Amino acid sequence: MASLIVGESIPAGTTTAMAFLAAMGYDPWDRMSSASPENPKKLKTEIVKEALTAAGIRGAVADPVVAAAKVGDPVIPAIAAIAAGAAEVGSVVVLAGGTQMAAVLAFLRAYDARSLSRVSVATTRWLIEDRTADLRGLIQQVSDVPLAYSLLGFEETTPSGLRAFEAGFVKEGAAAGGALVAAAVLGIPLERLKEQIVGDYLRVLGKG
Repeated sequence: MASLIVGESIPAGTTTAMAFLAAMGYDPWDRMSSASPENPKKLKTEIVKEALTAAGIRGAVADPVVAAAKVGDPVIPAIAAIAAGAAEVGSVVVLAGGTQMAAVLAFLRAYDARSLSRVSVATTRWLIEDRTADLRGLIQQVSDVPLAYSLLGFEETTPSGLRAFEAGFVKEGAAAGGALVAAAVLGIPLERLKEQIVGDYLRVLGKG
């Protein structure tokens, strides 16, 4: 069975996804993650409410294309279209990313709900353990698609730049969770994967 992993890097990230979800009638408030240790929830909420008001959105928007055009980003329907197309031809689709992927799921549910039966979400441990966000809750609002995450961690023996993940920085990355989960499915030991990541990191810094 063929499978497809789709990563994401949405301009304005979680704030844009939050606005789209709110426009579609979901409850994303206080649930979106942040690439920073301090999640600026109040600022995000203010921005999204201003955007909804400026767009004239006062209730749930029925058409996801309209919602994306008014307060979202073209990346949301683009990823959803790729996922729907792959699901239609029988592929298993993994949406690799953080809370932004809830926006993609919401688009899929409104545009082609049948495709959700072949869709899952993969992310990292850092995103799942983020107490300022709620990826599980966001996904459950939209659909009961499976959620998988990697147990990769960077302890004290790893370079300080990588340990930043443990301090709450970044948490995900463009398809990072999907790549890690795929590696686990392929039987690649986590320690081996970690050694490779550290080695590549040091080479990039010219220290390997």
